[in-house]
Amino acid sequence: MEGCLTDIARQYAARDPVYYANMLAHLESPKARILYAASDGLLLEADWLCYASASSAKAMRRMLPLLNGPDILAFEPILYAPIEALSYRRLMLCYPCLYTKKEPLPITLPPGVVIEALGHEHDGFVASHYRRHVEVDAEYLRTRIDDGMFGLFERGVLAGFIGIHDGGEVGLLEILPAYRRKGYGALLEAWMINHRLSLGFVPRGEVETWNEASLALQQRLGMTISQKTCAWYERMDP
Repeated sequence: MEGCLTDIARQYAARDPVYYANMLAHLESPKARILYAASDGLLLEADWLCYASASSAKAMRRMLPLLNGPDILAFEPILYAPIEALSYRRLMLCYPCLYTKKEPLPITLPPGVVIEALGHEHDGFVASHYRRHVEVDAEYLRTRIDDGMFGLFERGVLAGFIGIHDGGEVGLLEILPAYRRKGYGALLEAWMINHRLSLGFVPRGEVETWNEASLALQQRLGMTISQKTCAWYERMDP
């Protein structure tokens, strides 16, 4: 029965592999638990996060009582208002993106520039320079360094960094203001895309809908961007 349920889940997500890239990736994880899978919806639980997709009101109604945990990634807009009614607040509205090519990106580093893995000696630097309107605590960033974060150094000075979120998405990209407009963001993301490919992963991520600069960067790097949105939610404290 479990194998049959997994097949149904894969068939559902495979209908749009860019939009449902996150779900497809987690279906290959032994940590994932399928809470609902049918032709009209899919609900997964992996660690602290629920991934929810519903293409009908019936699926949406069946899923809502099953939602739990502190965070939800919701796909179709039919889910947004009902999830918010369950005391979750929206953090981000995003476009999923996926690197569908097999070939690594060509990278040429300018003179004086190197990209290297960061260690915990850089904890304070990353925590003090990663700024987003969604709060990210220092301990979370420490775990991202553990999972592989890379820094770009210009003549020995750390100018920016990139990492992988704990859901497997490429992100945490930050270039210090004094080093922007030099193409360093593209270099770091291309480096991370190639690194993920070398590990056997399909690089994926989400870009907030307002972030036109990041959307343009994904296009330049050959990422396929979905035209449909997904929304990140966290449970509000009582």
